[in-house]
Amino acid sequence: MKYGRSIPDLTSEDLGRFWANVDRSGQCWEWTGERGRSYGRFTLNGAQYSAHRVSWMIETGAEPRGEVLDHLCSNPGCVRPAHLEEVSQAENCRRGENGYGSRSICRSGLHDISSPDDYTIGAHGRQCRECRKISQRKYNAKRRRKAGRPEPVEEVPRG
Repeated sequence: MKYGRSIPDLTSEDLGRFWANVDRSGQCWEWTGERGRSYGRFTLNGAQYSAHRVSWMIETGAEPRGEVLDHLCSNPGCVRPAHLEEVSQAENCRRGENGYGSRSICRSGLHDISSPDDYTIGAHGRQCRECRKISQRKYNAKRRRKAGRPEPVEEVPRG
């Protein structure tokens, strides 16, 4: 199993505890129990498992085959198996609302990065060119201060 620990077999008591934490009144089956980073958490034998993965196992009888479960409804609290699909991690990122492939605003939320001219691709993924310039200026100023050199004076255009 690539993502997460293997889920142990559930007893009838475990199943009762699981379904007691699920609200099936809406389109999505909302997890009402403990959550971690918006996703439902279910405790079995002292270990925690993702509630949507447990739900998938209950429904299909098997764990996802080395894949991640994508919430088709985009609701991380949903445990309805019909709203889940096995996909690769890369596909899950592409589909995500905040995935790097779909992001049009930089991480700081200040600059548009919808055009390839607005960002660079490095070791840590896409980086906003404007944020990179600001960061580089701060770094250079810090190095100058450490070396005892004066700050450069920026000329203000007159007109």
